[in-house]
Amino acid sequence: MSELITGELPTTLQGFFDNAWRWVHRPDFKKCVDREDADHCLYRNDDNTNACLIGCSIPDTLYDPSFEASFMNMLDSLGDAKHLENELYWLQQCHDRVASAESMKEELSRFAKAHNLTIPSDKPKSI
Repeated sequence: MSELITGELPTTLQGFFDNAWRWVHRPDFKKCVDREDADHCLYRNDDNTNACLIGCSIPDTLYDPSFEASFMNMLDSLGDAKHLENELYWLQQCHDRVASAESMKEELSRFAKAHNLTIPSDKPKSI
């Protein structure tokens, strides 16, 4: 299995947002779901080739398949970032509530405005 996320876990909401923004702006972005014909979102897919807007911030070294069972399982692994529980829940909703990348971009723009975050101006890069 290849590595997907090699960076460090962010400790700020801006860091999580930056990763989510860059992830959804990748040319090959597609929503991370359990099956092509399904709508159940995942932090990571089975073959570790895709992630959601929160999953793209979780390094491979921290990711555990048990995260897929619940938001709280994932949150317990975040260490210093655990204090962002409410904000990360709403950031994840930017992925879960909509189907298209364009809709996610719109949701992320609203999220940034609501949380006084800066939208990254650089081009997407690998995370």
